[in-house]
Amino acid sequence: MAEDDVQASVQSNGHRWLTLPPELADHPEMIRNIMVETRAELNERDESAEQRARRAERHRATMAGLLTVALLVIGFLVWQRRDIQAFVQVVQETEDHRLVQIGVPQHLLAYTPPDGAYYDMLREWIRRVYWRGKDRAKEETVDGRWVDVHTCPSAKKMLDRLRATARAEAQALRFKEQPLVEIQVEPPLKTQTPDTYQVAWKKITTSTQYPKGKPEQFTTLFTVGRLDLKTLKDAEDNRLGICVKTVEDTDPTN
Repeated sequence: MAEDDVQASVQSNGHRWLTLPPELADHPEMIRNIMVETRAELNERDESAEQRARRAERHRATMAGLLTVALLVIGFLVWQRRDIQAFVQVVQETEDHRLVQIGVPQHLLAYTPPDGAYYDMLREWIRRVYWRGKDRAKEETVDGRWVDVHTCPSAKKMLDRLRATARAEAQALRFKEQPLVEIQVEPPLKTQTPDTYQVAWKKITTSTQYPKGKPEQFTTLFTVGRLDLKTLKDAEDNRLGICVKTVEDTDPTN
């Protein structure tokens, strides 16, 4: 760049711009080299930034691809676990407290649970359906989940009616004290009718109106059935696949 070019670069359209110091104005060749080097460095930086952007884009694409593969694998495993085959292995505890397998594993529905399993299930079913404590959220989630997985499809409408009645009672008392309900269940009795059990149980309601508790005695006739469990979670919560099939005579007997 010539010296007059340098001088012209500091003046345009009659406007005065910043001028070079005198010691640099006498060296236009040096200034031109600096400008060339500066432009080359800026171009190199632009290219480096563009390369970094391309690498980042490739990295993002690679990670997105890996994430997609991972989600597909997880989805496949979930789908595989959607339908399960549940089996039961009978064991016996020895005198030295060791568990010994009896026979071979049986498909869940081929195994006949003992009466004691139904006794325990019925007592727990009544308690979880009718108990009212201070932790209502737990009753609606944990207890509700347990009852759902121990109720046969034929009894779902009956269970819905019981829950609707309980919600209506709670709604009527929403601005008042919610009573506490304790459940006491006597050992179930097996009837002569197959898969049918009679259960006597007591409901004790405690509130400001009934500080010592208001007892109500019930006698309920249950029929039980089996469930072909479809998910691993259901099998974990109901290991024997037993359920309440029908419920009758839940009116107080006193």
